[in-house]
Amino acid sequence: MPRPPKYTDDDIAGAIHSLIDQGKEVNPSRVKHLLGGGNIERIKRIIGRTGADTPGAMVDTPGLPPSMTAELRRHNDQNINETRRLATRLWQLACDEASKGRKNEDATLRNRTLDLEEKLSEAHRQSDTFTNENRKIVEQCQLLTEALRNAESDLRASGKTITILERTQRLDREEIRLLQNRVETLVAELATIKARD
Repeated sequence: MPRPPKYTDDDIAGAIHSLIDQGKEVNPSRVKHLLGGGNIERIKRIIGRTGADTPGAMVDTPGLPPSMTAELRRHNDQNINETRRLATRLWQLACDEASKGRKNEDATLRNRTLDLEEKLSEAHRQSDTFTNENRKIVEQCQLLTEALRNAESDLRASGKTITILERTQRLDREEIRLLQNRVETLVAELATIKARD
């Protein structure tokens, strides 16, 4: 567990103001010497917080009465406080402006996101429509393919029927020719018989 510091921030600030009241230059070495000890880096930080290291701080004013030194220190502290308040206000204004800019950017991004979501939904709807149309086309192609197969089967059956009919017709013609020959033969024989009588 770290050892607590021997001198508090108030002790160090008091030594700083004491140097200012005496019209002496404020630096870490003088503050440490006045206190009788202390950490130089910590003293530097506290000097920075009090503004005693700024160009307007009360340094090297030997011979001034303590009342005048105190008044000058009061004015100096007041100026530092005013500067801090102004800096705080400016920082707050900057943060507010940045926040407004972020809000505007967020609104723009939100609108852009909504627009993209709407376009994506429309694309999905169009994709569904195209999918349905493609499915219908595929079904029609399957029906047409089946009809074509049936037509080809019917055509083959018709071809076989025609072949059978042609063969039957050829046989019928041959049979008719044979019958004609037979009739002619019988007629000739009949004529011969009549001629004998």
